[in-house]
Amino acid sequence: MYAFSNINTEQYFGLALLCKGKRYSAFGIFFLLWALLSPTPSRGAEDKNYKGSNTVDQIIVTATRRAENLQDVPISITTFSAQEIKAYQPVDLEDLSDHVPNMWMPASTEAGQSFITIRGINAGITRSTGRAVGVYIDGVYVNADTAMNIAMTDITRIEVLKGPQGTLFGRDTIGGAINITTVQPDGATDGGIQIDLGNQDLRQILARANLPLAKDILSLRLAAYKRDKSGYIANAFTGRKAGAEDHTAFSAQVSYHPNTQLTAQLALRVQEKDDRPNTMGEAITNIGSDTIPFTINLDQDEIHKQSAQSLSFNADYSFAKGHTLNWTTGWSHVDDFYLQDGDRLPLSITEAQFDGKAEEFSQEIRLTSPQHSRFDYLVGLYYLDAQRNFDPTFPVMGSAFLQQVIGIPSQFHPPDTLDGQRVAADTKSLAAFAHANFYLDDKLTVYGGIRYTHDRKTVDYNSFGEVFEVFGLPPFSAKSRVSDKPVSWMVGTRYQFHDEIMGYANISRGYRSAAIKDDFVSAADIAAGEGFFTKPEFVTNYETGIKSRFLDNKIRVNATAFFMDYTDIQASVSRPPFLFLQSLTNAAKAHISGFEADLTARLSNHLNASAVVGYVRTRYDEFSPSPGVSLAGTSFGTAPVWSLSTALDYHRPLTNGGELSAHIDYVNRTAPATVPPGSPGFVGDYGLANGWVGYEPGHGNWQVRLWVKNIADVNLPAVNKLWGAGLGPLIENETVRYEPPRTFGLSFSIQFGERT
Repeated sequence: MYAFSNINTEQYFGLALLCKGKRYSAFGIFFLLWALLSPTPSRGAEDKNYKGSNTVDQIIVTATRRAENLQDVPISITTFSAQEIKAYQPVDLEDLSDHVPNMWMPASTEAGQSFITIRGINAGITRSTGRAVGVYIDGVYVNADTAMNIAMTDITRIEVLKGPQGTLFGRDTIGGAINITTVQPDGATDGGIQIDLGNQDLRQILARANLPLAKDILSLRLAAYKRDKSGYIANAFTGRKAGAEDHTAFSAQVSYHPNTQLTAQLALRVQEKDDRPNTMGEAITNIGSDTIPFTINLDQDEIHKQSAQSLSFNADYSFAKGHTLNWTTGWSHVDDFYLQDGDRLPLSITEAQFDGKAEEFSQEIRLTSPQHSRFDYLVGLYYLDAQRNFDPTFPVMGSAFLQQVIGIPSQFHPPDTLDGQRVAADTKSLAAFAHANFYLDDKLTVYGGIRYTHDRKTVDYNSFGEVFEVFGLPPFSAKSRVSDKPVSWMVGTRYQFHDEIMGYANISRGYRSAAIKDDFVSAADIAAGEGFFTKPEFVTNYETGIKSRFLDNKIRVNATAFFMDYTDIQASVSRPPFLFLQSLTNAAKAHISGFEADLTARLSNHLNASAVVGYVRTRYDEFSPSPGVSLAGTSFGTAPVWSLSTALDYHRPLTNGGELSAHIDYVNRTAPATVPPGSPGFVGDYGLANGWVGYEPGHGNWQVRLWVKNIADVNLPAVNKLWGAGLGPLIENETVRYEPPRTFGLSFSIQFGERT
């Protein structure tokens, strides 16, 4: 028997969770049994073997383009270290987004596009529109929206910045920015291999190696990744399964450090994908459909193939008086091929093929001052040249579509020709920016920044095909240009109440660049002018927060509250009778309010706990998507209202020198009450749990884990969308994407070289 006087922290924590009730019982049982049954080391063994700390780790971020302690940065930030990424075991950015408050990144949609929502602000209304959230890898902007779902391999840190970040990160960051830093070569000679095997025929391998090329001057890092997984969505028509993955990636980085003043890195990344997804979801309301999860009945399997290459160059030069010059250059090229069943039926009525290409070149130069007693600053210039080709065609459409969907008798059909569009979008952007901190005394700091941008967009559009003419889209070619010169800015103050408590307040303004209609364009659009392009939209963000540490740095609590005034919102307005034909307008005004909070606690030398929670309330003040219809007072409906993620990490040293470890996390999202018609809406209103247990020997260089994702095998709807709006009962239907089923497997990793 255990006397209560002998109960340690882990046992007490397990009992406390059990007392909380059914919702927390899995956590309580897990930690109570672990604490009771694990062999207890002697105090000497614990002191000798335990490698951790009894305080919360210090986190260094570069959100302000300087290396600073997270607790000193007046921005709402969620960070993930390499160790935390390893603990959560995310496959990609979409996976990791579950653990970021007020962020939603669903599985890719039509043509493999990803979209990210932060604080309720969604993706753009056209493919040429700017996004709400910018993604950056080693300081380089990711232009292609089909390449944003970054694989979580060889990454040392991720920072998710919430709220407008236009001053330092630039255009199209009105929702926030995601700053990804990869592992850099460090001159060591070491490496490692990790192998994962699991159900759904999962086979995954990650290998990496560091090699010194010239001692203390030139070093190389190589990484390779291969992932294969079979599908889990049964297609009754073809007998195959959707959801299969086949990914290959390779990266090579060279670091050059000839002296204490200059550091430079050159990185090459290559990625190939050959997937069989089901991006448009499972039809649940059309003829022959059902509501059984993971079943479809389509005559054409969906296919997504992608080839991506990128180069980046970063250099930092430190001058004698403390100034630093940073030079960041990026280039990328992405090719996509996508084939999908356009009618969502086991009938050969229409198939859609999407051929896409994206290429970008970017350049940023920054001069950063040293921190003086009263002020510091940085100034910079930025250039972006991006091209996007998007060619949707319909190799199967013709007579079957005209007769079965539109109802035109076969004797009146025009000659069958290929229907489709050719769209080429070109974006050029120039910007100059500055940011400064003024230290009024030891406690009070005032800061501010401004960015001037000149955006130019051109869309070259061509359409063709006999079915398009029925929609009122006769074959034609057109070119449109827009040019804008928006200004982004930020001003704020922070106050150091105590060595461990800092408070801040700021106002920031960001913008989303103009949208040009690039899908189903008609001659009427061109003639009218209105409905073919929009002006930029703007967000003014009012934010206050606190960052704090308690109990000798054993607990860290950060919280932020915000109110956002959202004006000139770009909207697409449906035109009857075919509701997928839309006009563009700056028709809406809205406001957004909410908060984010995170807690990290070192409960004992062995047990860490963390929790993040977010709440966002979105409301239209003005929006009429169609004549006589007003959405004023309703929510956007495209992101969770509440978001919660909690995690527990346990490490227990053993008397033989080894270590047992375990992790469990729980994610919960609450759906909005309303979803605007026709939009991909978040409908998930449930929780998911994931976890693993592992062992590492005391005198070895390997680790083994047994892991499970979606422990309770939740298979409820996550996203729904109205497909084929206005095309009648045969085509128009509601589609649903379900949460993927439970997966489980074994992970084995081994390290070698100098650091083993």
